[in-house]
Order: sequence, then structure tokens, then C-alpha cells
Amino acid sequence: MLAFALLAALGACESSEERAARHYASGVELAEAGDPSRAMVELRNVFKLDPDHEEARLLYARLLNQTSARGDAYKQYLRLVQQFPNNIEALSEFSALAVANTDWPNARKYLPRALEAAPDDLTLMGLKSAVDYQRGIEDDDADLRAEALKQAEIVLARDDTQIPPLQVRIDALLRAEDEVAALREVERAITLQPDDLSYHELKLTLLDAMGRSDDIGAHLEEIFRQFPENERIRERLIRWYLEAGKLDEAEAFLRGEAERADPADRDGALATVVEFLRVTQGPDAAMTEVDKLIEAGENQALFGSLRAGLMLQDGRTDEAVALLREIIDTAEPSPQTDRIRITLARVLESQGDRVGARALIEEVLTQDPSNVGALKMRAGWLIETDKTGEAIAALRVALDQEPRDVETLALLADAHEREGNYQLAGERLSLAVESSNYTPETAIDYARFLVQRNQPDQAEQVLAASLRRNPGAHPLLIEMGQLFLREQDWRRVEEIAARLAQFQNPEAQQTALGLRTAALQGQNRLDETNAYLQEMLDTGAAGPQAAALVIQNMLRENKVDEAKAYLETQLEREPESLEYRFLQAGLDLATGNDAAAIATYRELIEASPKTPRFHRALALALLGQGKDDEADVVIAAGIEATGEPSLRLMQANRAEARGDLAGAIEIYEELYAEDSSNLLVANNLASLLSTTDESPEALERAQVIARRLRDTEIPPLQDTYGWIALRRGDVEEALAYLEPAAAGMPDHPETQLHLGLAYIEAGRRDEAREVLERAHELAPADSTVAKAVEEARERLETSGSPAPSAPSENAPSDDTSAQ
Repeated sequence: MLAFALLAALGACESSEERAARHYASGVELAEAGDPSRAMVELRNVFKLDPDHEEARLLYARLLNQTSARGDAYKQYLRLVQQFPNNIEALSEFSALAVANTDWPNARKYLPRALEAAPDDLTLMGLKSAVDYQRGIEDDDADLRAEALKQAEIVLARDDTQIPPLQVRIDALLRAEDEVAALREVERAITLQPDDLSYHELKLTLLDAMGRSDDIGAHLEEIFRQFPENERIRERLIRWYLEAGKLDEAEAFLRGEAERADPADRDGALATVVEFLRVTQGPDAAMTEVDKLIEAGENQALFGSLRAGLMLQDGRTDEAVALLREIIDTAEPSPQTDRIRITLARVLESQGDRVGARALIEEVLTQDPSNVGALKMRAGWLIETDKTGEAIAALRVALDQEPRDVETLALLADAHEREGNYQLAGERLSLAVESSNYTPETAIDYARFLVQRNQPDQAEQVLAASLRRNPGAHPLLIEMGQLFLREQDWRRVEEIAARLAQFQNPEAQQTALGLRTAALQGQNRLDETNAYLQEMLDTGAAGPQAAALVIQNMLRENKVDEAKAYLETQLEREPESLEYRFLQAGLDLATGNDAAAIATYRELIEASPKTPRFHRALALALLGQGKDDEADVVIAAGIEATGEPSLRLMQANRAEARGDLAGAIEIYEELYAEDSSNLLVANNLASLLSTTDESPEALERAQVIARRLRDTEIPPLQDTYGWIALRRGDVEEALAYLEPAAAGMPDHPETQLHLGLAYIEAGRRDEAREVLERAHELAPADSTVAKAVEEARERLETSGSPAPSAPSENAPSDDTSAQ
């Protein structure tokens, strides 16, 4: 007892610095003895006593990196470089991790500091080549890429085991379309980093491009042995077997792999056999195999969930849900059980049971707060409800666990875009493309983003890079064709159309038809266009849509009688065709025979009541005749029959036109709750909220919804964003949007009013007077806008200029929202 008391007394006398030093010494000793887990426990004790202990923090980060906990190591090195900016090891290691994680902003920030301290360090020079090369890609700077490649070659000549400069060389070879050399370098990368799946996938892409089918199969089998749980590899291997027609050999190989698999890999290998049987022999064969595995005592929860998946594919949703619930209720807590919960949550969400899905996800996160699948689902819901800050926080936790998870990166891009932070959104989409090895889906998403940001050249580069890796992916060609069409590059549009026409795929062939037609029309080669379309019709390669284009071309040349005769011929061939009758109604409407068109539209609705465009066309025809009440009835009936969102948008616009702004907002709120990513709905809702309700809460909500409109170049969206900025008192920001909006919509009175009010707030009275005079000339007499213009003009002539107010909620809005 005396000894214990003495030790306690000595401990009480020991300072916190001394205790920290003792824990650190113990941590060093354990690390040197090869016991990193216990060493890190000692180091965490150091941090409790001395959070600023540089050597302990550095050793802790080093151990995390060595034990492959690179997400946590990244955080520790980041803390070190922020807290101890001259620590060379921390700067070097953090820069390396930043490049590995494709975190280019941080790499650009901290790598120069490391190089300044160690300019001749070969590893840092290799990292710099990768960072510079990436900047060359982002800026479309061929000279910078070439210079970075030279740097990479210098480093590789001295040390050919460095991955970052090797990646530069590989990308340069891919851009040069030197597949043989690229394959050689990719195989070297695989030797250096055999566990990096992206290099294996790139090798497959190159083998595919070179037509080496047998080598593809051999490499797929090799990868499958290494990554038996990877569903994408499993599916690709099965697809290769199917394409090669080697079904018996395939089944024998997969069953053999399952028998030979280690216990940790056995479940994945057996699941691959089940999937193979489903694809090759149908769901019944797969179900039989699953039942055998369950009866044999294999993983009950896993194969029970596979059984539920087969039920879902067979349309037996209720049975599948019941089975998944039973599995969850009886299974022990484990990562596998959490995966099954997430699967069930996805099923429930697809059925509209968001409450049940949320409950399951919360259960998972209660047990495992860093579960990536659950965090992604929660983040998706948060983004939908504009809680982007919370979503980003959740996704960052997910990214710490899996830094190259493509879905996480895409969700982060969505969240940043929703906030109007397009730079970060673009960076995340770029990382998603790289992490996926340029899959068509991620490349198309990024290309569309770049097009929206008016960067068509960069979009083309992304699509071309993906096409090099996926030469058989017709969606990439479709997207590229649309890009060239937008740029009016007719020669390349026709080239893409010719390539698409070679695919035995309906979507590809229909797109080829549309692109070829658009290219001919764009060059005003109308006779050639009609001849081509007629040839497609005569051979059965095209349908009524081609006939519609022929008629459109005839009307453009004012050949009305010829258009009517042409359509009559088509109707004689197919008198029961609803499509040709729809064209007949459209032609009647275009040539002034409104009554006949309306009668035909009514017949079409009776024949096919669930076709939204029939309802929409009839409503528009009635509105054109001034029969607004009848049109409203048609729209309501169409909504009841189809539930089509576009008809509900029409209904909201009609409510605005009647001055029922509260009714319009109610419809937009419903549409926004169903799909908050719809830009048109978001703009119109934000616009109405900011013009009908002067409460701070309404204005704040309008601003949150409108954040995504930042940097827009579309005049109606600029008007919405600028008006909200003005309402919030940010006059400079408001003018940056309202001036181009007013220039883009010179005949829109309310936009001119908004700009005039902004000029008043900015003290630019002469410009305000000129713009408000124009608004006065444009505004219909006795309208809400006219009254607001007069109020603004009166205020302009007085000394005071109070903040702009919204029009009365009960007055018509003159349809200021984007339609």
C-alpha cells in the first residue's frame, strides 16, 4: 500500500509536460518495436496533455499513413502544415497525399513550400510535374502540359518507381493515342501499385481498344481473384464471358474460384456464381442456386438478401421487403447487416416510403456514424431540402473513408452547385471523372456542367478522353454530337451521326437521324434534308418524327399545299397512327384551321388519355383562341389523367396569369418538394416568393433556393437572382445581374423596373429615370407593374429612396418568372 501511495504522490508531482514526454517516449518505443496500435494510444494520451506536441503529431500521422489509414493521416498532416508551416516532412507527406487524393487546390498551396525548402528532392519534383500537368488540363494549356511532361520524364529517368510522374506520362500517351506505349506504362503502374483498381481498369480499356479480347478475359479473371467483392468487376467478367460465348467455361471457372476462395472472399465468389446464373439462365436458376446455398448453411443474411433482390426483379416487392425486414431482425449487428439495412432503405424510398427509409439510415448511422452508404443517402435527402451545409459535412466524413468514391464526389458537386459554388462543383466533378477512370456516366455529367459554364472546348476534351477509354459507348458519341450541334460544327456533327448509325441500338440510330437532319438544316440544305428523311421513312429506319421534319421544312419554304399533300399520303399509309393524326392537328393549327386542330386533339385525348402532349397541345390551342377557361379545364383533366409535371407547370403559369399568385406558389411548392433540382421550378418559386411576400423568412427562403442561379447567363434567371439580391440590400450584386437581364429582355417591363429600382438604390438617378421610362412604356395599363413603376418614378423625384418593396400579393405578376 505504501508503494502505491508513493507512486500516486510522485504522479501528482509530475507536470503535464513531463507526463506528455513520458507518453511520447513510450509511443516511440512501441512504434520502433512494430506495435503501431499501442503506439498510437500513447500518442493520443500525449495530445490530451499537449495538443501542440509537434513530434508526437508527426509520428502519429506517419503511423496512420503506414497503416493505410490515409484519410486520418491526411487530416493529421493538414493540421501539422497549418500549425507548423516549416515542418518539411509534414509539407512533403501532405503534398503527396493531396496529389494522391487529387486535391489539387491544397497540393498547389503546400507543395511550393516543400519545394522551397527542398528544391532538389526528387519526390517533390515528381509531385510538381503532376500538379503542373493537371493545371495544364484545367486551363487547356498544351504548352504547360508539355513542360510538365518534360519534368516527369526527368524524374522518371532517375527513379522510375514514382507514381505521380508516371501518371503524367500515361495520360500524355493516351492523349497521343499511343495505346501500345500507354499499355506498357499502365502495366508498370500495376506492378508498383497492384491494389489500385484504376490501373487494372485502364489496362482493360486499352486491351479493348486494341481488340485483344482473350487478354481482356485473362486480366478480368486475374482482377476478380484480387477483388472478388467488387461488383463492377464481377459484372464485367460475366459480360465478357457472355460476349465470348464461353458459358460452360465461365460457370466452371466461377465455381472453381468460389471453392478455392479464402473464407473472407468466399461470399463474394458465391454471389458472382448467382449473378452469372441470373444473367445466363434467368432468375429461376439464380433463385435455385440461392436456395441451395441457404440450405447448405452459407451466409444466411447475405444470400437471403440476394433472394430478396431476385424477388424485387420479379416484381414481388412486398415479399422482398418482408424478407429483408426478417433478415435485419434476426441478424447480428455487423457491417453486412448495415448494408442490408441500406438496401431496404433504397427499396422503401423507391416505393415512396421516405419515413421508413430515413429510420433505417438513422439506425445504421447510430451504430456506425461513418458508414459511407448511409451518409450518402442522408446527404442526398439534405441536398433535396436545400440543407447543403449539413450535406457537405456528411459527405466529407464519407470522403474521409473512401476518398475516391465516385457517388460521394458527385453528391458533393450537387451540393456545391446548389449553393452556387461552381468552382468547387467543377473540381468535385473532375475528381469523380478521374476516380471512375472516365466512365461514360461521369464524363457526360462533367461535360454537361462545363457546357453550362460556357466551356465547350473543355467539355469536348472530357468526352474525348472517356471515348478513348470506352470506344463502344454510344452515349458518349450522342453527347459529343449534341455538343458539336450546339457549336454549329456541321462537319463534325455529320461525322458523329455516321458513327452512331453503325450501332445496332435504337437510341443511337434515332440520334444519328436527328443529328444528320439538324446538320443539313443548319446549312439550309432543305431539299437534301427532305430526300434523306424520305429515304429513312421508305426503308423503315425512321417514323413519324421524320415526316414531321419534312413537313416543317416545307412550311419553312411556304409550301403549304405540298405539306398537306405529303401528310395525306402518310395518313393513307397509316390511317390509325396517332402520331400522324397529331401531325395533322399541328398542321391545321399552323395553317389557321384551329377548329379542326382542336377537334383532332380531343379525339387523340379520347384515344390515348395518358399521353401528356395531347393534353398540352389542346390547352395551348384553346389559349391561342382566347378560351382560357376551357384551357384550364383541359389542363386539370390532363393532370388528373397523367400527373405530368409539365402540365402542372402550365397550371401554375395560368394561376399567375389570373393573378392567383398564392395558388401558383402552392403548385410550385409541390413541384419543388418532388424535385428540387428542377431549375425552372426553382427559379419560378424563388421569383414569386421574393415578389409576393415581404417577410424576412420568405426572402431568406427565396435566397436559399436562388443560390444556384449565381453566375447564370440566362436573362430570366439573372432577373430573379438580381431582384433577390436587391431585396436583401446588396445593390452592387443586384446590378451585376439586373443590367444583363434587362439587356437580354429589353421588352420585359418588370425586369426594367427591377433595374430602375437598383439604379435608384445606387444613386444613379439619370439611368434610373431612363430605365423607368422604358418600363412605363412597356407595362400594360392598370397592371401591378405599371403601378409599381409609377411609385418608383415618384420616389425618384423625391430625396428619399426606401428599399424596394414587392408587388401586392393579390395583384397579377405579369408572368415575371421564366416560362
